[in-house]
Amino acid sequence: MCGGRGDGAVRIFLCPAVGSGAAVYRPLAELLPAGVTAYGFDELPGVTVAERVSAYLAGLERAAPGDGPCVLAGWSFGGFLAWEVAARLQRAGARVELVAAIDSACPDEDADRLPMVSVARDFGWLLSLAGADGERRAALPYRRLVGMAPADRLELMVETLAEQGFWSPEAAAKLDGGLREFFVGTSALRGHRPGPYRGPFVLFRAADQGLAVADAPFRLPQTGPGWQRYSCPAP
Repeated sequence: MCGGRGDGAVRIFLCPAVGSGAAVYRPLAELLPAGVTAYGFDELPGVTVAERVSAYLAGLERAAPGDGPCVLAGWSFGGFLAWEVAARLQRAGARVELVAAIDSACPDEDADRLPMVSVARDFGWLLSLAGADGERRAALPYRRLVGMAPADRLELMVETLAEQGFWSPEAAAKLDGGLREFFVGTSALRGHRPGPYRGPFVLFRAADQGLAVADAPFRLPQTGPGWQRYSCPAP
């Protein structure tokens, strides 16, 4: 966790997006009004959502112990982590003033009910990255891949594509240029059902999504229940 910025009674904890750290929130922290202290969490790659949340809760308590008002926020994957941290805080009896998410999509529940769907989506994403034209079909050991950790699943998929002639040095360069962290992070999120959060929630959405979310299952829907499925009315 990066140190707090400001000296106020209200504390805001900023959770990271995949492939980024707390530094991306520095411009936002500089705009916060007096009376607000901002803390930023750094990314913890290669661990589950639950493990990340537990680590952030421990860091939160070390950095700002007490039961003062608390705001959780995050961009993209960070918004989902902020929701989960808030839900855990509430279950422990802590006071959460607000959860704010910036362009954060809900996980896809279908991947939880049908693990093969998650594997197929990951594989399709890698095929697209490799520039596959659809004229040839790649064989994949689906049963081995179901239940594997995201990082291990990625390595086996890449190995399989290479053996069948689909992978290339260009695709490997793209993956190692930052997309590896994105793949592992979004794969860990798929199928993870958020815990119930009771309180105010705000979702900020960019007018132009552009290429901010490259994985189709995580593009923000124009309609649908979204986060409302997991929210509870404030008491």
